[in-house]
Amino acid sequence: MEKSFREMDVVERVKAICKEKGISLAQLERGCGFANAYIAGLRKGSMPADRLQKVAEYLDVSYWFLLTGQEDDSYMSEETAEMARNIHNNKELRLLFKAVKGISPSQMRLLHDIAVSWKSENDG
Repeated sequence: MEKSFREMDVVERVKAICKEKGISLAQLERGCGFANAYIAGLRKGSMPADRLQKVAEYLDVSYWFLLTGQEDDSYMSEETAEMARNIHNNKELRLLFKAVKGISPSQMRLLHDIAVSWKSENDG
């Protein structure tokens, strides 16, 4: 069974979209100004935000879709999108994306409540 876009990491998503669109990785790399075999050489399933943005533009998909595998980012403001990019690019904070991937709404609510409580304590 094939993985859904949401189950893939960033690099897997890029490869799958290229395959769907009939674009070779070499074409994508040339079009984005990357070195030959750059994408195939990525090890941890992610890439820097500036390069991910170039790939999104080349493939005509949203940055958010490449990052998460989800279509709709309309609820996000540009400020929120920038924060997500910053978290994604910080190796220590990237764990936040992995930690919440696939959790239930009740678990997400619990994490939210903990974060709000922590922020309140630190703002006080």
